[in-house]
Amino acid sequence: IGVDGIMVSNWGTWWLARQTTHLPLYGNFSLNITNSLAANLAAGMGITQAAVSLELSAELLSALQQNTQLPTEVMVHGVLTGMLLELCLPSVLQQGAGSRDVCRDTCHRPGLVLADECGQLYPVEVDQYCRTQVLLPYELCLLSSLPWLVKLQPASLRIEAQNYEPAAVASVVTLYRKYLELAVRQPHNFAVAESDWEILREILIDTNPVS
Repeated sequence: IGVDGIMVSNWGTWWLARQTTHLPLYGNFSLNITNSLAANLAAGMGITQAAVSLELSAELLSALQQNTQLPTEVMVHGVLTGMLLELCLPSVLQQGAGSRDVCRDTCHRPGLVLADECGQLYPVEVDQYCRTQVLLPYELCLLSSLPWLVKLQPASLRIEAQNYEPAAVASVVTLYRKYLELAVRQPHNFAVAESDWEILREILIDTNPVS
């Protein structure tokens, strides 16, 4: 079907893909590439490019970039999954612990959130396999950091857009293309217009109404 490569999210998937195909393998951020030792090991295992861990600080990301030859990808925008549960949490909450294998379509009800002791709200979504994704309460947005990221020279920047409607994807990609070009041309005179921040705020409200 003309697939260009396969993204692997854990080392078991890497092993399976390596046994069954010669397509390029791309590492997802869940491989936890946090330093140059891990990056170089991944390269030696045949990973073509890897998304770095979401837990990296700016200092650690900079150090990784300077000490590895593995092409890296940096997540710059989108809704992030904080936890993946191998059960349908909405069904369990409604019907009790014994309902793990019983789905009555309660899992697709919109607006379900978990609240922590500090009052932070974590949206809950269930995928097609009835696995629960607990999303982080805030969306990632590194639009204002593009000049610094351009200087680091990662192989690619990634927008995690699976929670967006098509029109929102187009708007976000358009904004990042616009400011990526500005970051290359005018890194010392870089500023995001308030009108463009407002576009992102509207997308955030539409995507995550509990905010």
